[in-house]
Amino acid sequence: MTRVVHCKKEPYDVLIDRNTKYGNPYVVGIHGSREECIEKFRKKAYANPEFLALVRKELKNKTLACWCKPKACHGDIYVEICDTNKEK
Repeated sequence: MTRVVHCKKEPYDVLIDRNTKYGNPYVVGIHGSREECIEKFRKKAYANPEFLALVRKELKNKTLACWCKPKACHGDIYVEICDTNKEK
């Protein structure tokens, strides 16, 4: 099972902050609210089948880390992608 933790509070396998290829390009306060930025990230991710395949290959069953947790995070979208068969 894939999960997301705070990068300074728990051990993790893959960092997904903005300094990595898995970071969310949508910034809270610039591109919208936290929820709006996560939704924009969701739409961008699901619009790219190659990205979905890469995410499933590289992140499935890993512990992901970001600065957001325990707040809602784009990492939650990675969990959704990895742990469901949802395609949009």
